This record gives sequence, C-alpha cells and structure tokens, in this order.
Amino acid sequence: METFARASSREWQGKRRLLPAAAWSCAIAMVLALAMAAAVTSTTKGENEATSTGTVGAVSRIANSAAAPPTRQNVTLICQSTPYPSACETALSSAEARSAGDPFAASVQFAIARGTTAHALARNLSASTPTEPPSGMRDCVELLDITLHQLNDALAGSASDAEGARTWLSAAMTYQDTCNESLAAVPASAGRDAVRQHVGALAQFIGTALALHVSRMEGRSGAAPAPSPGVVN
Repeated sequence: METFARASSREWQGKRRLLPAAAWSCAIAMVLALAMAAAVTSTTKGENEATSTGTVGAVSRIANSAAAPPTRQNVTLICQSTPYPSACETALSSAEARSAGDPFAASVQFAIARGTTAHALARNLSASTPTEPPSGMRDCVELLDITLHQLNDALAGSASDAEGARTWLSAAMTYQDTCNESLAAVPASAGRDAVRQHVGALAQFIGTALALHVSRMEGRSGAAPAPSPGVVN
C-alpha cells in the first residue's frame, strides 16, 4: 500500500511538472492564433481600402476624360469631311475652341476672330488713303463688316433656324469673293496683299463652318457646297 502511495505521488508530481508547460503551450498557441486573425483582418481591410481607392480613382479618371477637350486625333477625324482640313484643324485647335460648345460653334467663333482682324486691317488702310469715288479697299471694308454680322447671326441662330444659318454662311462666302474682286482694282502694295491673304484665309474658315453646319444638319459628313478658292496671290 505504501509502495502504491509513493508511486502515485511520483506520478502526480510528474503531472504537476507537465501542467505549466502545457498551459504555456496553450497560451502561445492562442497568442499566435490571435495574431494571425489580426493580420488577416488588417490585410482584408487594406485590400478593401485599396479596392475602394482604386475604384474612386478609376471613376475620377473617367470623369476627367469625359470633361477633357477633344484630342488631336478627334479634331483630325472631324476635319476630314471638310473642304479645307488644315484650316479646320487650325480653327478647332484654337483658343476659341476651348470655350465653344461644339465644333461648329468653335469654327464660327474662330472665323469671327479672323474676320475682325481682316476688317481692322482693311479699314486702317482705307482710312490712310482716302479717295473719291470709294476705292476697292473701302468696298472690302463694308463687305467684311457685313460678313461679321452674318457670322454672328449664323452662330446665334444655328439651333433655331438651321436653314437661315446656312444662308448667312453661304452669303458670307460670296462676300469674300466680291471683296477679292474689289481688291484686284487696288494698286499693288504690301497692305493690299496682306488684306487679300486675310480674306482668302477667312474664306476657308467660313467654308469650314459651313461644312460642319451642313454635316450637322444632315447627320452625315461631306455634304457642304464647295466654297470659293483660297488665298489669291
């Protein structure tokens, strides 16, 4: 009996020595489990935040792209259907195009700006050489003045009176031909040649606006009447 008691006592003492080790192992295992859970939670949160940030960034890029002005490639594509692609690209890549609502408006606003320059030059030259009867330069000043009124009318009324805008643009084109004919009677000079170059370029810009307007009216490209020739040398 005593022998059995001593054996039981030694067995119990051995188990007592194992209990702290077992408890310590359990504690370590629990700490590791909690650490792994925290790491998974942190990783998931980071992935969610990254996904959310990426989504917001993508939406922002799409919005910015939609609000951006037309690219050079788009301008080239639009201008392929006009009679003067180079003049068209110049107009649609100008400062006026950035504030315009559409390519047609941009082309008319640019033509108005160039027409204003031509009108001011012709008026100054006409005032510096007064003659009786009025010279061809003075006739051109009047024609350019009418042209500017017609361009403004076409821009303002293109939405409500499409046919009227087409008529005003066509008439403005005709006035550039008449202006050039009047300048042909003016004695040759650097000033006269400068005005003729401005008028010839203006004819191309008006022709561009007319082509874009007709294309918008008919819903297809390349449906504009051929404008007058360009610069007359």
